[in-house]
Amino acid sequence: MSRLSSAVRVFGLGLMLGAAAGPALANDSTAELAAGGIVLVRNYDIRMQTEVLTISPGEIQVDYTFKNVGEKDQTVLVAFPLPDVDMDELGDVGVEAVTGAPVNFVDFQVTVDGKPVAFETEQKAFAVGLDVTDTLKADGVPLNPLLEGIGNVLLALPADRRADYRTRGIAEWDGPDFALPRWFLKTTFWWKQTFPAGKTVSVSHTYKPVVGSSFYYPQYAGDEFADYCIDEGTSEGAAEGGAESGQERRYPHRLSYILQTARNWSGEIGEFRLVIDKRDPYWLISLCLDGIKKTGPTTFEWTATNFVPEKDLKILFLEPAEAP
Repeated sequence: MSRLSSAVRVFGLGLMLGAAAGPALANDSTAELAAGGIVLVRNYDIRMQTEVLTISPGEIQVDYTFKNVGEKDQTVLVAFPLPDVDMDELGDVGVEAVTGAPVNFVDFQVTVDGKPVAFETEQKAFAVGLDVTDTLKADGVPLNPLLEGIGNVLLALPADRRADYRTRGIAEWDGPDFALPRWFLKTTFWWKQTFPAGKTVSVSHTYKPVVGSSFYYPQYAGDEFADYCIDEGTSEGAAEGGAESGQERRYPHRLSYILQTARNWSGEIGEFRLVIDKRDPYWLISLCLDGIKKTGPTTFEWTATNFVPEKDLKILFLEPAEAP
């Protein structure tokens, strides 16, 4: 079979690895515990000197160095928020928790100056704009709607609870054998971190994106993939070989990464480096980003100095439906 092109659209600035949508992942930010949960706040003394963001279909790694430019030590809460797991968007897409764990379903891990750090987790569930966390807990329903077997838990609810869930938009049932959660989940990881005055602290973390599956047909892409600046070369690469080779159909994986929380730190990001590794030369990627360069058979890089994120990142990975 023909080797597919690695065309990348480089335009503008625009990562949730999922077929239609999924949990995007975010930069660390200072935070405080306030009424209603963790709230991100601005810090004027702690500067993000460097950030290296490495993205691949199976793992995200972020390496930071921070410096406290103030005159006193600072102990703050550092929060890592996951965007909502919204079942109105994901309900019809084959997504599931990466690890099977009810809370840390993205296998989030963090180290500070090379040593593992324990962190806390806050999770809340919402339906139709209302907090339904206590309702789910009282009924013994896991908060994570991506967990395997969640449908069976909903099917086992008594008739009066089903009726309440339907009325409140929490879940829906289609006959005796199918139930679908409709709430969305908010998850935030957080820990206390001391930044000594005048010192540099290195923070690294990794996690696994939530993966979904659907199909991508270049001739029918239309507005559905408008956020990824797919150019003619990428479209041609996706269709290369035609229907006979099976390459016309591809699995799209959309990955979103929230950069703008970095603006809560003092000043700009001194040195920012983005590395994208599609890990397989037969995969294609597309994103809206001026100046990104191909650095290897599967890798692409983009760098900036004194970087102030104005938009979040969105990357489209296109996987061959059949192995070359």
